[in-house]
Amino acid sequence: MKHDGKLFSNIKWVYFDFFNTLAEFYPPREQLQAQAAEALGIKIDERSIRSAYSIADSFMGRENTRYPLAKRDSEELASFWADYEQLLLTTAGVSVTKERAGLIFQKLSTLDQKFILFDDVNETLKHLKSLDLSIGLISNMNQDLSAIVDELGISSYIDCVATSGMAGAAKPDRALFKYALDLIDANPEQAVHIGDDYEGDVLGAINAGMVPIFIDRQQRARIEDETITSITSLRELRRIFI
Repeated sequence: MKHDGKLFSNIKWVYFDFFNTLAEFYPPREQLQAQAAEALGIKIDERSIRSAYSIADSFMGRENTRYPLAKRDSEELASFWADYEQLLLTTAGVSVTKERAGLIFQKLSTLDQKFILFDDVNETLKHLKSLDLSIGLISNMNQDLSAIVDELGISSYIDCVATSGMAGAAKPDRALFKYALDLIDANPEQAVHIGDDYEGDVLGAINAGMVPIFIDRQQRARIEDETITSITSLRELRRIFI
């Protein structure tokens, strides 16, 4: 971790990305991907799929920026998810047509899956609240996360939820961050955004005038900009916000 204590001394608002920052899928998505593919007679290695997600998710981020998923109709969404699935499987070493990839995604969407919190979330949110900091969520998910946040038992910590579906814009678009800031009248210069996607979360926050913190739970990223604060666990925030 690297950080400048002075940079965070006047922070009053703390925003988090949701997926891969606060929560992850259970069962793990690579496990369900393997299950969905196997239902169509395709065997894939879960470890290869796990590694391939970074490529597919980057594609999703670019596409969401170019044309937010929240604005696409059902036919356009089906085409996107088929492209996403095909890229994911191809990167994992499995060659499939777009049509077959679409069928695998359709099967995947029928499998039971839920969100679970990372084990450092509750204690971190409790600590931040003890400092009288306001907490918000900024996510590229299309649906309102309020019900999910309530199910996860953290709604008492969260002051606002902003998603691309609600704002009609996706990270790194400044419009989504501004939407989130306006929900609780936050000053961007006194607001932090914490997320795991460099382009969407870090560059998006900077573009919105906020202070970014990059979380790299897998410790795989290489951040060349030494001015960016990076952490590998939310527990490290206790040393930043004291």
